[in-house]
Amino acid sequence: MSGAAPARARTTRPGRRHDHVVRAGLVERLLAARDVRVVLLAAGAGSGKSTLLAQWAERDPRPFIWVSLDPADDDPAVLAGDVERTLAAGSLSPERPFVLVIDGAQVLRSPACLALLATLADNLPPACQLAIASRGEPALPLARWSVQGDLLRLGPEQLAMSREEAAELIGGEQALRPDELLLLLRRTEGWVAGLRMARIRLREHRPDGAAAFGGHDRLVADYLRDEVLAPLGDDRARLLVWSSILDRLSGPLCDAVLGCAGSTAALREIARLDQFVRPVDRARGWYRCHPLLREALRAELRTHGAELAAELHRRASAWHETEGDPRAAIAHARAAGDGGRAGDLVWAGVAPLLCRGQIATMDGWLAEFREDEIATQPTLALAAAWCRLERGDLAGARRWSAAAEGVAWPGPLPGGPATVAAAVAILRAATGVDGLTRMAADAALGQAGDHAVGVWRSLCDLLGGVALRLSGDLAGAAAGVAAAERRAVTAPAPSFRVRALAQLATIAAESDDWDEAAELIARARAAAEREGLVDDVGDIEVCAVSALVLARLGQPADAARDARRCLRLLEARANVPPWLAVDARILLARAGLLVGDVTASRTLLRDGGRVLAGMTDAGALGRRLQETLLRAEAFPLAGIVAAAPLSRAELRVLRFLPTHLSYREIGERLHVSQCTVKSQALATYRKLDVSSRSEAVERAVALGLIQEPGMPAPA
Repeated sequence: MSGAAPARARTTRPGRRHDHVVRAGLVERLLAARDVRVVLLAAGAGSGKSTLLAQWAERDPRPFIWVSLDPADDDPAVLAGDVERTLAAGSLSPERPFVLVIDGAQVLRSPACLALLATLADNLPPACQLAIASRGEPALPLARWSVQGDLLRLGPEQLAMSREEAAELIGGEQALRPDELLLLLRRTEGWVAGLRMARIRLREHRPDGAAAFGGHDRLVADYLRDEVLAPLGDDRARLLVWSSILDRLSGPLCDAVLGCAGSTAALREIARLDQFVRPVDRARGWYRCHPLLREALRAELRTHGAELAAELHRRASAWHETEGDPRAAIAHARAAGDGGRAGDLVWAGVAPLLCRGQIATMDGWLAEFREDEIATQPTLALAAAWCRLERGDLAGARRWSAAAEGVAWPGPLPGGPATVAAAVAILRAATGVDGLTRMAADAALGQAGDHAVGVWRSLCDLLGGVALRLSGDLAGAAAGVAAAERRAVTAPAPSFRVRALAQLATIAAESDDWDEAAELIARARAAAEREGLVDDVGDIEVCAVSALVLARLGQPADAARDARRCLRLLEARANVPPWLAVDARILLARAGLLVGDVTASRTLLRDGGRVLAGMTDAGALGRRLQETLLRAEAFPLAGIVAAAPLSRAELRVLRFLPTHLSYREIGERLHVSQCTVKSQALATYRKLDVSSRSEAVERAVALGLIQEPGMPAPA
């Protein structure tokens, strides 16, 4: 190539617009950054980069040397010649610092040109700056400059107009109400060109005003097509159009939706080239489109026909289901017009949420459906019934259960149970309002047929076991609840496992195996803590039996702590089955008797009695409550509230008093001296307000501290 390159008249600073808004805050920031070597303004087309640079130049005493690039500059010889001629034309003094502006740097793609620009920045004279304006982030050593303190970077967030600036830009006859201005700011995200286009439309006095403005507007769509999509090329533009059904983009998700490969690299390059697609989670590769761009892309997708959009939604739904995001999978299934699949996904989510005590989450999923949609799909109606039950709305739970049974369903529910009738039976058993006999029968009906997973069978075993325990069949209850615990481990169903362990602990306590009960409670607490189960219904069961066991083992302070927590949960939870409301209060009353708090025990039993009166079939609960009340009445009237609880050592001695063993023989069993046994026995007499061994045994039996005489002596 011979001869000098032709002069290129692209060195004039942009003139001031008649409607310009002074970006005072940004200008002050630029003026204060004279110690940095490079200033980078990287934002999409129409973000006001050139205008801001011009406003900076008006305030800064240094001369600004302006080079506006075009695609021809993506050649190192052309670029070097343009910069050299521009600097020469500026008649710069070696002693006077200047600012060199490179405007439109997004056209530089070749490594040689980018290397040339980096070299220029690294070799600027002292107090000089290089200002780069680009629609994307150029492949320059930005990280190195940042670490060295040589870079000021202003991106889309910094260049977005504030509320005051937007109001000034729109101004005039288009003065907006505060809510309209906020709506425009939310849709444009402060994008300068977007606000200018909104002002144009507002001057046309369209009926809906600010509410009618969006990415579907032809003015906006044309601008974005020409300035954003066209420079990306057909393949990248197609990726954005087809993936516009998504609120957030990732490489794997776009690959699944478009049925192709390479989306991860494409998204990374798109985000680098133009800031209308921005990373929201760089570590995991998630991106989002500017709201106006997303609307424009969706409008373009609609021109390709509804079937294409439906197919893309189906693919997105399948991907989200595989990735464990049921809510997104449901939303895309509905958008695809596949209500049946959406209902299946909702029901498939019920069991996992129940297993973790999170069924309230389902309310948000169902809020997207109309009531008539829910009523005509058993899967949705059953999910709605569980949500109503969680709120304590038994009438609502029954109404939606009836709706589910009123619609024909061809086969097993997704994930189980085997029939709609079985699902309704499980729900009815969980309410526990129809009595223990019906609860046991419903739990058995819920297990009819084959199940794809063990979650529902685990719940049925648990509810059936509870019904047996409350009816007095401890052996049958232990077998059923143990099976529930095993299935809950396999499923996994952590909430059901915690409840099963609490029930097994209660069975152990009722069988006078206190050490086993304490071990089971520890396992239940560990499982709940590991899974983050807080204030779950299982917490009531754990705290109730824990209070009893701790009181029995001589730890009154810890027992009182668990009793308080149990009562708080009983009062706070909207959905507490009546059997649990009675059972927990009986256990807490027994704990209160063991620590001498008779007043609290009597109050608990009175409250439990009121709930019991409303139960149609309470099994052995009535007998247990009456027995505990008789134990409370067995205390002498005087001084009982102040009675001290028995210590762990005194309780150990008390268990041997019904036997014929002497103090010396008891000491040998407990590995303590005869004097220690005698001292602890006398302390026990004093606390029980008795004066002999036989009276102590009689009082302890009445209070439930020990078993009836004649039972085998403790080992």
